[in-house]
Amino acid sequence: MLAIPTASLRAVLEKNPVVYRRVAVELMHRNRRSNDLALGLAHSRVESRIVAALLALAPRFGRPTSSVDQTRIFLTRKELADLTGTTPETAIRVTKNLEREGLLDLTKPGVIKILSLDQLKNVAE
Repeated sequence: MLAIPTASLRAVLEKNPVVYRRVAVELMHRNRRSNDLALGLAHSRVESRIVAALLALAPRFGRPTSSVDQTRIFLTRKELADLTGTTPETAIRVTKNLEREGLLDLTKPGVIKILSLDQLKNVAE
């Protein structure tokens, strides 16, 4: 969260209208993502929500591996459950199924390794 005094923000935006436009566009995108997430939590299957969460987290929080298509997310399955509105047991079951399918590696506690971002994207579609 970021708090900027209204007077300071107005002064910057009046002097630089490009900043105003960028701030407005960023707020619009964040609002859209929040709305999409809320809709997904309400209407999507848990498997879809977990895959979508992993794909959303990968670009921002994923750490690259030696393979270009792989990434590691330092996240427990309890945290994943909290993010997707499900129980830890369900998150464990779903991620174990994804591991059996060869999409994830869960051998290190607190690390979810996506073995193929492209294949995981295919599952999401």
